[in-house]
Amino acid sequence: MEFRKIIAFGKSSFVVSLPKAWMVAHNLVKGDVVYLEEEDDDLKVMPSEKIPVEEENIVVVRADRKSTARIRREVCSAYLNNAGQILIKGMDLSEVSKPISKLINDLIALEVIESGNNVIVAKDFLRVQDLRIKDYLRKLDIIVRSMLSDLCREDFDDFVELAQRHQYGRKIYLLLLRVFKSAMINKNTRKNLDIPESTIIGYYRLVVALQSISRKIPDVSMSMMENVDSRNTIRLMVDVVYREYLAMMKVISTMDPDKAYGFSERREQLLSELEAIELDGSEPVIHAHFFAHFCMHEMHEVIHRVYS
Repeated sequence: MEFRKIIAFGKSSFVVSLPKAWMVAHNLVKGDVVYLEEEDDDLKVMPSEKIPVEEENIVVVRADRKSTARIRREVCSAYLNNAGQILIKGMDLSEVSKPISKLINDLIALEVIESGNNVIVAKDFLRVQDLRIKDYLRKLDIIVRSMLSDLCREDFDDFVELAQRHQYGRKIYLLLLRVFKSAMINKNTRKNLDIPESTIIGYYRLVVALQSISRKIPDVSMSMMENVDSRNTIRLMVDVVYREYLAMMKVISTMDPDKAYGFSERREQLLSELEAIELDGSEPVIHAHFFAHFCMHEMHEVIHRVYS
């Protein structure tokens, strides 16, 4: 280990000399460019040819003697772990080729580039540096609030279409999960996304809450479609959730701790409002009652990240 003295250079810079042996070993001369990279408390100096290049992560999924559901889960796992390529291999993929190819094409930035009887190759085309997290969060928010808003309308009757909206939201959810996971372990990803490490968990919790609420809305909508007599009661509970959802997202947008505390203090009042709705004891109404309580819990858990 060598020690070098820091020398002041002008009013805003400092200089550390480089060992001659290191310069010769890397064929560097005066005027050449070196690269600096921060890693925790360390500062690395690298010659141009030593810039680290990440190898493409190739994941192989063996399909023989596995159910289609198992293969789907393994493909999703590889996607969430930022695989550059996913190879599904098997003796005969004819039975699983169609559903697996559909799954791959439904995942944002993942495409099938080769498909045969023995192998399906999917390639990741995600460019993290072009991704704007807030844009995708906004898209997910719009999907959830539009679903809740429509269920509150007395003239709304296209209940089946809500499930399609949820599926689109799920694509965004999976994309954001893989980006957050990459950002937690890769400093360059955080730098490209311009998000502090301390905020990643908060973003992650918000996205999980939005997906959890979105996932349950189609079930509520089907209950409303199949049980006309219960619609008004269910609609009253969804309306409470919708109003609270709008309030939550307003607090999230401002990140104002005072507003977050005020949001949390209203929890008991809103739960009382839900309990005041007269239930007829039918299964759809009880299910919707559970849904409303679940949403309240998720939203208030998310708000904690603003003041904690």
